[in-house]
Amino acid sequence: MDLDSNAYYKLCSPDPDRDDRYNKIIKAIHLLQHKYDNETPEMWCSRIRGPFRKILEENPEIFSKNGYIRMYAKFYEDGKGFHPSGNLTNYIYCSVCDSLVFIPERLIGEFLYRDGHLKRCIVSKANPIEHARKKEILQSIDRREFNIWQYKQYILQEEAEMKRLRHFSPSLSSLREG
Repeated sequence: MDLDSNAYYKLCSPDPDRDDRYNKIIKAIHLLQHKYDNETPEMWCSRIRGPFRKILEENPEIFSKNGYIRMYAKFYEDGKGFHPSGNLTNYIYCSVCDSLVFIPERLIGEFLYRDGHLKRCIVSKANPIEHARKKEILQSIDRREFNIWQYKQYILQEEAEMKRLRHFSPSLSSLREG
């Protein structure tokens, strides 16, 4: 299975029949999720990339090598100091595109964004021809938009020149009328 929000839920839900290996995987993932105090998100990503991919690869009967891991930061509570459980941040590491991904907003349905990102990466990886075709189409649109912009600039220059000529040559207007 892909390690998405459904897989996280299944892994973390209590199951008395689950073997000890699942618990070790859950603990390992939880340890990787936490960002150290002195780490930037990029440093966190660099630190967890290898171990996270290893967890996915070494458990093929559980995972499909596709997944993401959420980053948590420690939070401070008055009188109690920093707590390692932390707050969910706006970052995930996606194993499919092998990159740190910023989640634009903290939404109620933010898992949809994370899961959507993972699915888009899987589709583009599974069907590179379709992905390349989409890229080609977008580049074509960009070229056409640029051409339209160039034409607009030319038209604006011509209009400005016509206004300038009309302003400095009022006698031409009377010649046209007569």
